[in-house]
Amino acid sequence: MALEKEVQHLKQMLNDRAPLYERMGPSHAIQNLVQHVEKVAPTAFTVLIEGESGTGKELVAGAIHDSSLVKDGPFVAVDCGAIPETLIESELFGYRKGAFTGAHTDKMGHFEMADGGTLFLDEVGNLSYPVQQKLLRAIQERKIQRLGGGEPISVSTRILAATNQSLEADVESGRFRSDLYFRLNEFTIKLPPLRERVDDIPYLAAKFENEVEKELNKQCGGLSSGALRVLSSYSWPGNVRELRNAIRQSVLLCEEHMAIAPKHLVFSSNHPTGAPQKAENAPTDLYDGSEPLKKIINRIRNEVEKNTIREVLTLTKGNKSETTRRLSIDYKTLLRKIKKYQIVPIKKTA
Repeated sequence: MALEKEVQHLKQMLNDRAPLYERMGPSHAIQNLVQHVEKVAPTAFTVLIEGESGTGKELVAGAIHDSSLVKDGPFVAVDCGAIPETLIESELFGYRKGAFTGAHTDKMGHFEMADGGTLFLDEVGNLSYPVQQKLLRAIQERKIQRLGGGEPISVSTRILAATNQSLEADVESGRFRSDLYFRLNEFTIKLPPLRERVDDIPYLAAKFENEVEKELNKQCGGLSSGALRVLSSYSWPGNVRELRNAIRQSVLLCEEHMAIAPKHLVFSSNHPTGAPQKAENAPTDLYDGSEPLKKIINRIRNEVEKNTIREVLTLTKGNKSETTRRLSIDYKTLLRKIKKYQIVPIKKTA
């Protein structure tokens, strides 16, 4: 039993270390992302990874570590948003025995755990201002001090950080230190949301289906054209994480050896009744025998982009500035796409 668990653990590690394009998809956007990872990984640059929740920021951080000069060292991931503010400092820097009530022994912090390797600070924008100050000092001096005092401890740690919010906006508002922002932002990698890389959806859906079939010891008949059409026209607010959940549920619900149909698709947001509402002028079939694959993908991408912009404009009551913030695009790009797709801006109501 122990040997079997060890084999499963090793298989999972190999899967976790698979190249990014195998885990994220073959789209042009992912190819560009992989090129950026390959450029920055072997350097000592701190890297800021930006992207919505569920886009794969930790995957990218792991890939950078795996190709870095410290790849043989530990990779320590810390979710800064999941640790209470009262504990984050002791988690990062550790503490000495007696530093506070309950500190019965010395404890090593994440900085020390990552010594000789990589420390990945996920959702770094959630750190309080005092902790930001100590983090900046640790990065600059390459030394940390545990709570409760003692001699400073030298650490050699590659820092990667990630955020799903605009740190630049937080700097402008005074919530995030500008000096720490520029220290973390020596190189930026931006992960596009799934709605902007529709090309990857069929690949990822098939990949997740295969994984779940192995887990459930069940064989479905693949994804029907109707299911692919629904997947490709949905806006995916939860990104790849939501797609994976949808496919897991669809494999569970579909009949043995039968293709996954739209009725098997369950979505976690926006459309609680199941399949998303059909968008105006959405493609009726993925393939009708008259178009090459590249043209089909471009057509679907354009329809998804157009309908997503229309949907967000509706949600913001026509507020273009808020729409650009939600879609993480600049104002000129939004205006150009509104003109391209002939989207009539919705006037704001009182």
